[in-house]
Amino acid sequence: MRKMVRSKFWMLILVLVLSLSLFLGFTCKGKVERKEILLTKKETSSEETVSIPEGVIELQEAFANVAQVVKPAVVNISAVHILKMELPYYQFYFGDPFEDFFDEFFGRPRERKREPKKREFKRRLEGTGSGVIIDPKGYILTNYHVIAGAEEIKVTLSNGKERKYDGKVIGKDPRTDLAIIKIKSKEKFPAAKLGDSDKIRIGDWAIAIGSPFGLKQTLTVGVISAKRQSLYVEGKQYREMIQTDASINRGNSGGPLVNIKGEVIGINTAIYAPTGVFAGVGFAIPINNAKEIIDELIEKGRVVRGWLGIEIREVDEVIAKQFNLPNTKGVLVNRVIEDSAAEKGGMKRGDIIIKIGDHKVEDVRDLQKVVTKTKPGKKVKVVVIREKKEVPLSIKLGEMPEPTEEARVRE
Repeated sequence: MRKMVRSKFWMLILVLVLSLSLFLGFTCKGKVERKEILLTKKETSSEETVSIPEGVIELQEAFANVAQVVKPAVVNISAVHILKMELPYYQFYFGDPFEDFFDEFFGRPRERKREPKKREFKRRLEGTGSGVIIDPKGYILTNYHVIAGAEEIKVTLSNGKERKYDGKVIGKDPRTDLAIIKIKSKEKFPAAKLGDSDKIRIGDWAIAIGSPFGLKQTLTVGVISAKRQSLYVEGKQYREMIQTDASINRGNSGGPLVNIKGEVIGINTAIYAPTGVFAGVGFAIPINNAKEIIDELIEKGRVVRGWLGIEIREVDEVIAKQFNLPNTKGVLVNRVIEDSAAEKGGMKRGDIIIKIGDHKVEDVRDLQKVVTKTKPGKKVKVVVIREKKEVPLSIKLGEMPEPTEEARVRE
């Protein structure tokens, strides 16, 4: 019996020793593993320099240089509109709705009734846009729709410190959606360099600078996505537009689109935004189109253009077949306006215009470009196809009438 007790005692001791050994073994192993983990973390936390290709650094420098050179010439434009409203109001116990009831009930003469008076209310609306200084004297190029109908214009410069100036509209051209405003000061302002939009290529860098959503001096980068795009915005047609994926939003209108050299190649004007936000499709007016009218806007305040006085459309395959034409080149005259230059020059409905001056006419764009660049009063030779024959005409151009409706303010 005593032997059994002893054997059990030693068995218990052995189990305890083994258990203790296993426990100590696991504990030590855990400490070693933790130490290895800590050492690993310490070893990998050392600072390492990322290897960046030299070209990337140069490109980054180029973007920074563009910002440094161009941003001082980019301004924020605040256009204030005063909305006037007339609302009827009643005088209590005289001319109010209750008096109408008592008049009817007591049979009072209706002549005593008075119409409700009207009180005028004014509401101040403020829109924001952008612009670019094109002359040290303070001339600023922007979109017409940014300042259309504005009763007060404030221009903010960010050249070192924000400075506000009163802006005055010098010239405007609703047809191209361009305008010139001027700020008055004795100092010389930083002016941006105008580039050559005819030399841009699809894939070139495009940098937009402006005040999207009122966030001043914002720079975004993309590329030239397409050229000579046509689009309709709120009933207005834009032609020969530059398309870019550089981010453009509300408030960017009127600001410059520049190349990697910091030269202005376009004026940011519109975006395609089916969801209401930027979708990677923005449009800018080519700066060469603006250069053609800048001097005239500054000197005359408006652009005087030649005018034929016709309604036209493109020649498609159906029209070409109907008129037995060999191709779809030319422009069909849909209507000749009464007493217009075209009517006086002998042009008729159904004529196909194939040439004007020394320029061949292949589409509507060709014709409009030549006519609008020709001054009123000048005689031009026009060749049309009429009854399968070429007929030469001599037409003295009239002056294009001003648009009857102001462009809507979209910013």
